[in-house]
Amino acid sequence: DARKKELAAGAYCFLVESVFDVLALENHGFESCLAFCGSQMNFDQMLDMIRCIRNPILLFHNDKAGEEGAKKVKKLAETCGFFELKLQKKNLLYTK
Repeated sequence: DARKKELAAGAYCFLVESVFDVLALENHGFESCLAFCGSQMNFDQMLDMIRCIRNPILLFHNDKAGEEGAKKVKKLAETCGFFELKLQKKNLLYTK
């Protein structure tokens, strides 16, 4: 409940493709992470995200599936009238 309140109040939340991405980010100290399974995201899930998270940061894999998922989520977000997504390609490496 405390995390929900923080997110509703404007805390940033990293939305990533898979549970493994969540684990990797949490392993590096990022606490607000959720897996949304980008290629499976639907209209209702997008509306839930809009209601619950004020500052989402969506991260996709830098591969063909990630690019397709990003385009799908961008279209969903714009259909919902939530925000305009700008897609940027970046390579992020997890290092210890």
